[in-house]
Order: sequence, then C-alpha cells, then structure tokens
Amino acid sequence: KNAMKKTLCILLCMIFLIGCSGADREARVDVPTVHYQDSTDTKMGCLIEVPQILDSERKAALEINAELEELAQTMKETYWDDEIMWCEMTAWPTETDRYISIVLLLREYPSYGTEGQIMSWVYDKQKGLRLTLDDALAMADTDMDSIKADIGRWCDQNDYVMTETDLTCFAFRMTADGKPQFMTGAAIVQEGLVNEIDPWASFFTWTAGEVVWTSSAPFDPAEVVGPFSNFLFCQTYESMNQYDGDPEHISEWEAMELFEEIYEINKYLEDGYEMRFDGYTVEIDYETCICAVLGKEVNGEFVEEGYYAATWGCAYWFDPDGDAWVAVGFG
Repeated sequence: KNAMKKTLCILLCMIFLIGCSGADREARVDVPTVHYQDSTDTKMGCLIEVPQILDSERKAALEINAELEELAQTMKETYWDDEIMWCEMTAWPTETDRYISIVLLLREYPSYGTEGQIMSWVYDKQKGLRLTLDDALAMADTDMDSIKADIGRWCDQNDYVMTETDLTCFAFRMTADGKPQFMTGAAIVQEGLVNEIDPWASFFTWTAGEVVWTSSAPFDPAEVVGPFSNFLFCQTYESMNQYDGDPEHISEWEAMELFEEIYEINKYLEDGYEMRFDGYTVEIDYETCICAVLGKEVNGEFVEEGYYAATWGCAYWFDPDGDAWVAVGFG
C-alpha cells in the first residue's frame, strides 16, 4: 500500500508540474494602458502604448510585461518633460492559437533619416515560454546575414541602394501560419538619386525568403485586428482617422499648417515660392497623404517647381525622374 501511495503521489506531482510548465491557454494580449501628452507651443505630445500579456501567471509572461512597463516608464522619463523632443511608442500586437507577438515601433521627434526602431517580444502559449530571436532564426533555417543579403538583392532588383552595411534594427513575430516573420530596418536610396538626396532608414519584412518593403510600417497593419481596450495608433493606417473629418476633404488651413512643418518647404517659402493646395490626395505606405505643389508666378503663369505629400508623422517629396514618392521627414 505504501508503495502504491508513493507511486500515486509521484504521478500527481508529475501531472502538476506538466500543468505548470505546459500550455498557457488563457493567455491573451491587450493594450490596457495608453499615455498621451497634450501638444505644447514647442512640440507635439508624446504617445506611449503599453501592451501586456493578460490572464497569465507564468514567469515568462510576467517578465515580458515587466520589460514593457519598464520601457514605457523610461520613455516617459526621457521625453515627457523635454521642451523640444517628443516620442511615440506604438504597439503592433498580433496573436495566433499558439503565439502572442508584441511588436513596438519607437520613434523620436524631431528626427531625420529614419522611420524609427522596432522591438519585439514573442510568447509561446503552448509551452508557457518566451520564444527568442535565435529560436526563430533556427525555425526559419536562416541567419541575420542571409536576411540582409536577401534585402540587398531586393534593392538591386528594384533600383535601390543600401547605403549602410549594418541593419538599423532586427525583430520578429509569428504569423498566422506559424512561420517567423523578421522585421528589420535598412538605410536605402533610389539608385538614380545616390549623392543627391539623403538615405532613409525604412523597414522590410522577410518571411520564408520573401522580402517586402513596408517602408514606415513594421509589417502590414491590416494584420493588427484587435479588438483591444484602446484604439491603437497603428490601426489608423486602415481607418485614416489622423484628421478630424474625412481626410479626403481636409481643409486648406489644416493642410497648409501641416506642410509648413516640412523643412524643405520652408526653404522654398523663404525664397519666395508659393504653396498651393487643391485637395489632391495620394496613398503612400498604407496612409492617405495630402498633396501640395510649390512654384512661382512667371509672366502671369504659375510655374510648378515640386510636389510634396504628407500625413501625420510622415512627409514625402515626388521625384519625377524616378516616378516615386521619397520620404523627407519633418523638422
């Protein structure tokens, strides 16, 4: 009898341990906290979205939550009281049956030459453990150098040049089909504009060998479906609610105010050029951008000099030779 009791006790302990270290079925992702700071005369307000893994008491999930909260607090301490600079920490959470992927896009303003930095945390609900970057690279049977080489080949095939040898950031998430998708930043410039315009560090995804240039988005924003406790900034890529009212019919006053934040346009205006707005919009990198034209009156006619497009946080110049919109930034 004592032997049976001992065996039963061991079996119960094993079942308990398996239950503790195994599937974390109730875990889910949400963004319960958003810190927003009102704008001032000298800067825009900071935006900090703090995602969390909820309904889990596993050590790995709690550690991820603590790291996210610590990062949010650091961002507040760094930028909240700064009189000139502000920040965005925007959440891009996705979830599958097995994985919770939390991607953050970190941006500092005023800035030039970069779309920001990407960071990520991935939680394996089936094992109750964190999935590391090395784990994901092994699952995809690749490494960072191979991914960088693939991006270089994409640039060669699409008339772009990588101007820096190092990637600006490197992160990953798990897609709906269980594959790791890697997100990275690379400084690129159109081949025909090398030494004419500054390189811009924008984003790429790499999934099973396929490279996609996502530009200002870490990955396709349509995949952030929610619902979440707070409407996320990344979800405005789909709804285009950056402006009051319909962005297709934004007022001329709102458009002029927006364009006057662009450095290159200010230089034109100082040289006597005129900016005209006709309500034209264009879709760039998942966003509806408002367009303006700069030019001068010559012999009674308005001679166009250049075209610009912008939306909240992004600004572009139209390169007629390359037939493409090129990011130029604010500030």
